[in-house]
Amino acid sequence: MLRLGRLRSRMPAITRSRATQRTVVYQRDSTISDVNGTASKNKSNGNSLKIEDVPQTPKSKRTIDVIPSLNSVPSTPTKSKFRPSVPVEPLSNDVLGKYMEEFSKGLQYVLTVDPSLRPVIETSTFTPFLTETVASDTMTCFQHLARGICAQQVSGAAAKSILAKFVRLFYPDLEPGTELGHFPTPKMVREKPLDTLRSAGLSARKAEYIWGLAEAFSNGTISEEKLKTDDDDTVVDELVALKGLGPWSADMFLLFCLRRMDVFSIGDLGVQRGMANYIQQRPWIMQELKQVDWSIPLDGLHSPGKSSRAKDRKLAKTKDGAKSKWKVHDKRTMEWVAHQFRPYRSVFQMILWKLSSIDLDVLEKTKKEEASEDQEDSQNLSPENTSEKELW
Repeated sequence: MLRLGRLRSRMPAITRSRATQRTVVYQRDSTISDVNGTASKNKSNGNSLKIEDVPQTPKSKRTIDVIPSLNSVPSTPTKSKFRPSVPVEPLSNDVLGKYMEEFSKGLQYVLTVDPSLRPVIETSTFTPFLTETVASDTMTCFQHLARGICAQQVSGAAAKSILAKFVRLFYPDLEPGTELGHFPTPKMVREKPLDTLRSAGLSARKAEYIWGLAEAFSNGTISEEKLKTDDDDTVVDELVALKGLGPWSADMFLLFCLRRMDVFSIGDLGVQRGMANYIQQRPWIMQELKQVDWSIPLDGLHSPGKSSRAKDRKLAKTKDGAKSKWKVHDKRTMEWVAHQFRPYRSVFQMILWKLSSIDLDVLEKTKKEEASEDQEDSQNLSPENTSEKELW
C-alpha cells in the first residue's frame, strides 16, 4: 500500500511511486488541485485523494553563456560577449590585390573574425599565395610530394643540394644552378635502381619512399587528376597510406600544392608556437573556452583526414620542469580556436606562422602609437620565410 505519511502543511503534498511513476495528490479541505490541467474538488469536509498519471519531470539542462557558433561553415563570423567590439574596415586593394582571389577573400574573412590581426596581415607577405607565385608554379603533384620527401629532417640548404643531385641523375647535361627547374617523371624514377637514387645523397629509406611514390603514380594508385579533385579528407587519407608521407606532409601538400583554403596542421611546431602567442595576447579566448560544452560533437573540427593515421598528429612535448617561453595548448583547444576561422583555416595558419616569430606586444599597438613616428617600425616585423616550407 502507498503510505502518505503525516501532512505538515495545508499545501498539497506530492509524492512519487518509483514502481509506477504515478503522482499522488493529497488534498485537504475544499480546495482545488490541478494536475496536468485536470481539476479535482473535494465533495465533503473530509480528505480526498486523486491519483493521476503524469509525465516524468524532465531533467534540468545545463545552460552556458553564448559563445561563437561552431557550425561547419559559418555564413558570417559570430561574436562573443567576451570579445572587445572593434569596427572592421576592409583591407586595402594594395593588400588584397597581390594575392590569388580565394586567399584575398580569406584574409578579409579572418580580419572580420578577429580585427586585431590587421597589423600582421598588412605587414606580412604570404609568398605562396601571391598572384605571380601561383602563375609561375608548374610543379606536378608528384614533384611536390617527392621534393617534400627529400626535404624531410634536413636543413633547407641540404635539401636543395640533395634535390640538385637527384635531378642530375636524370638530366646530367644541365647547367649548374638550373637543376631545380627540372624534375623526372614517375616512370623515369621507377626505372632507376635504389642504389642509383641513393647516390644523390638520399638515405636508404628516402630512396625507397620516392621509388614507392613513383610506383603509386605509375600504377594508378594515385593520380594528378584524382588528387586535384578529391576532397581534403580523401587526399590526406590517400597520401598517408603511402610510406614516407605522414599527416604533416599531406597537410603541406594540400596547402602549398593544391592551395586548399581550409587546412589546419595541428602537428606543426610553428603553428603551435604561433597559437601560443595568439592566445596569450587574447585573454577572452580562454573565457570562451570555459563555456564550451565539449560533450557536443562539432562537425568539421578535425584537421584534414579521417583515417587513424591521419588523426595521429602529435603535439610538441616539453620536459617536466623545463622552462619555455610559450605554452603548448592541447589539441582540442587549438582546433576549437582554429574552427572560428573556417572555411579559411589555411589563411589563419599562415598568420600563425608569422606570429610564431613576432613579438605581438609590438603589433598590438594603440591608435596613438600607430599614428606616431614609431609606425615605421611595424612595417618590418614580418619575418623572412617564417615556416614558409619553401621546398613545397
